[in-house]
Amino acid sequence: MEATMEKIPAGIMSAEAERYFGVLLERIEGKFDALMEGFSTLEVAIKRLEARVDRLEERMDRMEMHLVALNHKVKSIEEELVEIRAELKLCVRRDEFQVLEKRVTAIERVITQ
Repeated sequence: MEATMEKIPAGIMSAEAERYFGVLLERIEGKFDALMEGFSTLEVAIKRLEARVDRLEERMDRMEMHLVALNHKVKSIEEELVEIRAELKLCVRRDEFQVLEKRVTAIERVITQ
C-alpha cells in the first residue's frame, strides 16, 4: 500500500508529524499484511475442511445405501422366521414323537401276534 502523503499540501505537517504518520502507516500496513496472511491461511484450511466434509457426505450416502439394503435383508429374514415358526408349530415335538413311536411299536406287536 502506497503512502498518500502527497495529497496533503506542503507545509501543513511538520517533519515530526510526517515521521509519526509514516511510522503509523507502516504499522497499519504490517498489521493489514498479517491480517491478509491470516485470511489466506484460513481460506486454505476452510477449503481442506470442505473437501473432508464432501468425502464424509459421500461416505454417509454409501452407508445409508448399505443400511437400506441391510434393513431389507433383515425384513426378509424376519418374514422367513415367521414362516419357519408356523411350520414348526405344525411339526410334532421330539418328546411327542417318542411317545407316538412307543404306541406304534406297541400296536405293531399286538397286530403281529
